[in-house]
Order: sequence, then structure tokens, then C-alpha cells
Amino acid sequence: MTNEKVSLPLWTLPFLCFDSRFFDVTLPKHFSDSFRKKLDAGGDSFNLRLKSPYFYSSGFLLCSLVSSSPSSRRSSDNRLTLLKKECSLLLSVLKKAFIGSRLRKTLDWSLSFRDEDCTSYTNTLTTEELALFEIGARASLGYQEWKRKGSRFIKVSGIVKSKDRRVVSP
Repeated sequence: MTNEKVSLPLWTLPFLCFDSRFFDVTLPKHFSDSFRKKLDAGGDSFNLRLKSPYFYSSGFLLCSLVSSSPSSRRSSDNRLTLLKKECSLLLSVLKKAFIGSRLRKTLDWSLSFRDEDCTSYTNTLTTEELALFEIGARASLGYQEWKRKGSRFIKVSGIVKSKDRRVVSP
């Protein structure tokens, strides 16, 4: 049973893979070199949710685990060095994709959706992007509510009314 591939949960990575003679860690398919290049070229056209609902957080966590893994003096040290290099490239692509055109498009949709059905768009968002979309949508609805109410007289609080208004001189 050599060269078998097994998918493991991300939380097992620090316990099993880095300090073992039996495992070589590789990046998941959705973080492959070819997909990183496509994402780097124009990430707003991809449905990242199909790759992983937690695309960004799993990528950042994976890279932080790899970069913090202790190096050993074994033959797998070279493989770990290559994996660290791949993770540094992955981090730069993830950051560019997260704060680039996908973020602009997500905020644009969230702030201007009004009464439109935007489920076709939100179904393509990762969990992190969906949280940003919901924050933007709540802000947009709050702004619309504020505009609808217009400028009104603000009532003075009872606590402020009961305070003595005299100024004490020193």
C-alpha cells in the first residue's frame, strides 16, 4: 500500500502529518497550481463554494499550519520546504482574490440589491463572502430606513431634562 492518498480533516493535520515518517502532506485539489493561476487571473468568475464552502478560511488555516510546522532533519524536509513555498504562493493568491474583484462585486451586490432576488449570486459565495454580503445588506437596509424616516425631531431624554443646567464657576 504505497502511494495511497487519503483525505483527512484539516484539524488532524498538526497531529498526524508533520511529525511522521508515514505521511506526505499535499494541498487539496482546489488549491492546486493550475487553479491558483486561474484564480489569480480573474477570481470573480468562479463558484468557490463548489470547491469548498470555507475556501478562504481553510486555505489560510492550512498555510498557517504548514508555515508553523517544525522542520526536521529527515528526507521529508525537502518536501516540507516545497510545501511551504506552495503555501506562500497560495496565501498571496487568496489575499488577492479575497480583497480584489470578488469583494468589490459582493459589496456592490449587497448594497444595491433592493428588492431583487439575488440567491443565484449568493449561492456562489463562500461562507466568509456571504457574511460580508449580509453585513452590507443590513447596512443598505438601515440606510434606506433612515432615508425613509427623513429628518425628524429628536426627543430629549428624561434624564437630560432633569439635570440642573447651571454652570458652576471655579
